Amino acid sequence: MRGSMSTELRGSERCPTLRRVPSATGAESGEDAIRQAHEQGDLRGAMDQAVRLYGPELLGYMTTLLRSEDWARDVFAKLLEDLWKGFEGFEWRSSFRTWAYRSARNAVYRARTRDRRPARLDTADMAALQAPEKSTTLPHLRTENKEWLAELRESLDPDEQTLLTLRIDRRMAWSDVALVLLGEEAEADPSRAAATVRKRFDRLKKRLRDAATERADQA
Repeated sequence: MRGSMSTELRGSERCPTLRRVPSATGAESGEDAIRQAHEQGDLRGAMDQAVRLYGPELLGYMTTLLRSEDWARDVFAKLLEDLWKGFEGFEWRSSFRTWAYRSARNAVYRARTRDRRPARLDTADMAALQAPEKSTTLPHLRTENKEWLAELRESLDPDEQTLLTLRIDRRMAWSDVALVLLGEEAEADPSRAAATVRKRFDRLKKRLRDAATERADQA
């Protein structure tokens, strides 16, 4: 991610700027710091910490779903506005991270419905699904594998991609994945919602495994 991004709000306030930072560690302590600042009324400080901690991964998630870095940056800028506007009334019924992913998912859906820009998938987005390649693999076979994985990812709908991203890449708990994907349904019955998304995940894994097996048999 290059450069920085900031969003103007009403009056003279600004939503915190997203800067390039190393991958966050100690997310739990980060959440505690965000919540403490929020409860003390330091909304700007709390949001600044949140954007530093989660901004890069949220932008990466949105880029994967929209398949366009430029488009994702535009939608991400709007997401920052939405998070800032809703932050004062945030009730901490989930972690900030889960709330932010839920908001990001909704922002992507609105953008896809409203803008309908041509989608282009970068094969690099499939890295998380691709098993490590042996050094003996011929270059043309590695390219073919990446192209096939890109086509496979292309066939998944946004919620399936979200499910893979949150559970595999972000290592979210099933309850948090359910909150992102199911919203109010998950709030009403967390256990049932978590079981629902887990079953979806198992079915999706089987589809991907079967597709990989079929490809191997045809090779």
